[in-house]
Amino acid sequence: MLDKAYSRDVRVFTPQPALTEERYLHHTFLDSLGRTAVKLTFENVVDEKRGKEIVVIYEYPKFAGLRKVFVVAAGVLAVFVLRIVGGWVFEGGIGGK
Repeated sequence: MLDKAYSRDVRVFTPQPALTEERYLHHTFLDSLGRTAVKLTFENVVDEKRGKEIVVIYEYPKFAGLRKVFVVAAGVLAVFVLRIVGGWVFEGGIGGK
């Protein structure tokens, strides 16, 4: 399931070992494939470790950053073309005569 995700080769480095590490796809608005999400579970986190950083390293394909732009542009173009074709077919418009 994560083969279709944006991010590839996700690596997580934590200050202490996590009990569980779950990876899944999170879908957001206008997101065609989903985004990789990582959920970590810890137990007994002491105050000295609480403020430490969690480092996530991943590969992001170049085309993935432009995917949303292409999907929106294709949608706008489709509406534009349908409006032109619809104008020829119906010829009366919305108001009618």
